[in-house]
Amino acid sequence: MTERTENICPACGGVGRDRNYRVDDYDLYRCRACRTEFLVLRLGGHPLTKGYWDAYKLEAYGNADAQADYNERYEGIFAEARKYTSTTTEVLDIGCGIGNFLDWANHHDHNAVGADIDQLAIEEAQRRGFKVYQIETMVDEVRPESIDVLTMWDVIEHLVDPLEAVERAVTMLRPGGLAVFETPDVSFPLRPISIGLRRIAEPIRYSDVLYFADHRTYFSNQGLGIMLESAGLEVMTSMSLLSPGAKMRNLFENMERNASGRSMSVLYGPLEKVMKITGMNNKMIMIARRPW
Repeated sequence: MTERTENICPACGGVGRDRNYRVDDYDLYRCRACRTEFLVLRLGGHPLTKGYWDAYKLEAYGNADAQADYNERYEGIFAEARKYTSTTTEVLDIGCGIGNFLDWANHHDHNAVGADIDQLAIEEAQRRGFKVYQIETMVDEVRPESIDVLTMWDVIEHLVDPLEAVERAVTMLRPGGLAVFETPDVSFPLRPISIGLRRIAEPIRYSDVLYFADHRTYFSNQGLGIMLESAGLEVMTSMSLLSPGAKMRNLFENMERNASGRSMSVLYGPLEKVMKITGMNNKMIMIARRPW
């Protein structure tokens, strides 16, 4: 994968401003135009090569409480999506992971298939009985303009060139079909707070739970809308949600890479209650449609 080495916004093409914040061998920039934030590999830096699906994440996403949280989430999002289409039968989930969404979709009269790049996740999804392809072979298995609903849950933030990936995916969507994207929201208020805390709480780096090299791009609502329109979609609506609590608690309990993960396993419960009371959401969901 070719790394991003210039401070050009992957969402709108604007010029980024250095935030003087380092994530491993990457520098964090903020677009002057749309305020999307993105990582740029430092000169002489080492690109991230580690995959996303560690073994403990299979439990974090696959336990019964997490699946129940996700099912409730999908119900609400699809209730909104159905306002903009009459057909949601054929569904493709790109970056399907272990198949939580495929499970929900297949139990709600959708014919859902998935694709992923991570072999560990693919094998787990297939073990659960889902039809899942490697990303590389997906184009040979899914016909152009054959999909009613395309979903990418927490995928585009991982990509160096998200626009190119969305453009390719849109070719599989029928005219009038919907695309649903979920991604971290750069406007989440705890982001600047966590960076400030890092400067006074080293070596406990609380910002590491919000900024890490797996995530190359942190979209703003404006930036994501611009990118989707550039890919040939028209934006219907956007929503904001909080990350599923059961998944987050399980992830923090199993994180061992640094002190921030261990301390967040204790802090997340009270923090989650505060976020729910105040309506502070960290995820953005955008629903778009391929024009007729």
